[in-house]
This record gives sequence, C-alpha cells and structure tokens, in this order.
Amino acid sequence: MAGEQSQSRVLSYTTSKMSWSFLHSAITHAQNTGSPPKAIDFNVGSPAVVILACSAIEAFVNEVSSSAHSFLFDADRDSTFISDPIHDRWDAAGIEESDLQKIASIRVDESGSLIDRYKRLLKAIDLELPARWNNLCQLQKVRNGLVHFRECDIPIVNDKDSRIRSGQKLPDFLLPLTRQKIESWPILASNPEIEGEDWTLRIATNAFSIWALEIAMTTNSYILDNLAEGKYAKHLRALYSSRERHFDHLFEMGLDEISNWKDYIYKGYDFRTHFKRPFS
Repeated sequence: MAGEQSQSRVLSYTTSKMSWSFLHSAITHAQNTGSPPKAIDFNVGSPAVVILACSAIEAFVNEVSSSAHSFLFDADRDSTFISDPIHDRWDAAGIEESDLQKIASIRVDESGSLIDRYKRLLKAIDLELPARWNNLCQLQKVRNGLVHFRECDIPIVNDKDSRIRSGQKLPDFLLPLTRQKIESWPILASNPEIEGEDWTLRIATNAFSIWALEIAMTTNSYILDNLAEGKYAKHLRALYSSRERHFDHLFEMGLDEISNWKDYIYKGYDFRTHFKRPFS
C-alpha cells in the first residue's frame, strides 16, 4: 500500500513539459542541499536553483507559444474544432486568432531576453505585469550575474588584520534584495564571516532558494490563472494538469511543495510525518 502511495505521488509530478521538470528538479536540489538553519541559513544549492528557475520560465513561454501553434493547426484542419452551438468560432476559443498567431510566433523568434519574451506573451494575452514583476527582473539579473561571473572582477584588499584577501561589495543588482526576508531570515546571508566574500556565497541560503522558486512558480501560474475562459485556456491548462486533482495545475502544486518545505526548514514542521520535528 505504501509503495502504491509513493508511486502515485511520483506520477503526480510526471509531465513532458520541461518548465515543470526544471522546477521539480530545482525543488529537489534545494531540499537535498539545504538544512534547517542554526547560526546561519545556508544552502549551497541556491545558485543552481536560480538557473533552473529562470530556465523554467523561459521554457514555459516557449511551451505556451508551441501550444498556440498546435491549437491553430488543429483549428485550421478541423472547422468544428473550436465551434459550439452558441458562440462564434473564435468567441468560443476565448482569444482572437491574431493574438494566438502572435503567441505562436514567439517560439521561432529567439531574440530578446527572458523578460522581453515574457512581456511579449503578456501583451498578446492582454495581461498586466504580474505583482512580483520587479522581483522577476531581479531574478534574471542574478541569473545573468551567475552565468557571466568573472573572478577577475573581485579586487584584492588588505583587511583589518592586514591579511591579504579578496574583497567584494555586493553587485548593484543585489542591493534591492538586502531587505527581503523569508520567515524573518534574510535571503542574502549577512553573517560577518562571509561579508566581503564572493557574492555567490551571499545568495547561498535556503531563503534565497525559496524566493527564486516562488517567483518562478507564480510567474508561470499567472498566465494559467488569468487566461480568458474559452477552449484555448482549457487546452493550455490541460497540458499542466496535476494528477492530484485538488490542484488546478502543476505550478500550484509546486507552490504547495515549497510552502511545506519552508515550514520544515523554518518552523520545524515535517510535512512527511505531520509531526513537529525536534531541532538538533
């Protein structure tokens, strides 16, 4: 019975969509490399989580674009594909054919950053910027800083004890994040022992992993949750449906998983046993 339940749980995460695959891998990686904080909140896996989170958003944009292309293909092939007895053909779709074509064009145009491509998707769907837009822009800057990290940019200085060491101020793109916290823990490590070290070590916290994962999940969820009702919305949501039916889609399930892990890390609640775990 336990094996059946375990298998069911694994299947609930199964999909061919790479956006969810990246995020599921990111959650698993963060859980495996993190532990409840003691003196400091530390998770060496955070940089990889950032890369996977941004990759998941970009993959999602491309997947939505491909879904629009397939929807248009089916509609062109079968005149009854999106018609119903009450509504006009494209009224039933819930989106204009021209807007679907704009969405479909994203997949064949590789120009622009992750932010640029996501904005094109929002414009085609006629949606405002999501509430955490500034955080999304900051996440992309962190990602760019990681993949273009240059050791030679770190100056060598004499510290207060006259020891020669590397000294690095926080990059400008991290400064807006210095006051952000998860469950009262700063997302940027502030322990004096690591201040002045490589900024990549400053983001190595459970809180930063959670912050990045929540942004990616909510960014993708925003599209699925705010599409105009119609056959296209139904078509797209079906691609991200979870086998755990009480979730509307995989990204909602992912947010629940992150919330459970956050409680485990910071509050001592082990969601796997439903009991308070003792702090060691």
